[in-house]
Amino acid sequence: MNYIEKLTLPNLPHDIADSLLEISRTLQHSESDRQWLSDYHEGKITVAGYAIPDVATAGGVNNTPMSDELVGALDAIYKKYFPNQTLYFVCNVMKNVVDSSSIFPPHCDRVRRTAINYVVDTGGDDVTTTFYEQVRLGDDFSKAANINYNDITIAHREVLKEKTWYAFDTQRFHSVENITGSRFYLAILLGSNPGYSEFLQQYPELILKESPYGQ
Repeated sequence: MNYIEKLTLPNLPHDIADSLLEISRTLQHSESDRQWLSDYHEGKITVAGYAIPDVATAGGVNNTPMSDELVGALDAIYKKYFPNQTLYFVCNVMKNVVDSSSIFPPHCDRVRRTAINYVVDTGGDDVTTTFYEQVRLGDDFSKAANINYNDITIAHREVLKEKTWYAFDTQRFHSVENITGSRFYLAILLGSNPGYSEFLQQYPELILKESPYGQ
């Protein structure tokens, strides 16, 4: 199984992408959260600001400020690829808020088990998503998990491209590095919240086979 897969989901129409970009500009990072992560890593890295709305797929909670009209438009495009699923659309932003490039350090996501992400803006010319050998232990996904760089081993690095859908395991530790601008992506969360292996088994037709890391 590959660490990341490109998906064959259709690109966002320009008008919807523009609307989402406008939403992204309204999302504010928490400086206290950024400082907490910096302290966790003993100030050895420059942590990016991040705005990741609260989402709980089971309860249908989604704090992304998105209109019903926009949600309906997204649902009309993507619902047919995930029959019998409730879809939640979430906007996520990571931004460089200092003078040098910054990092969203190694972590496992809260709640969601598989990323289905569409990169709208990469946040720089050479922003790298790094996957590690280590994975979250246990099945409590209610909180994000963090880990020190000294305790992990790099498994794979990937530069994600704009206007491209990707899937990967959010419960494998991963980081985003060399952020020089604002990195923005749309995420689809499935109501059943499948794990990565389960997602690949359920939706093999969505995997881009001709990709250099396709199955």
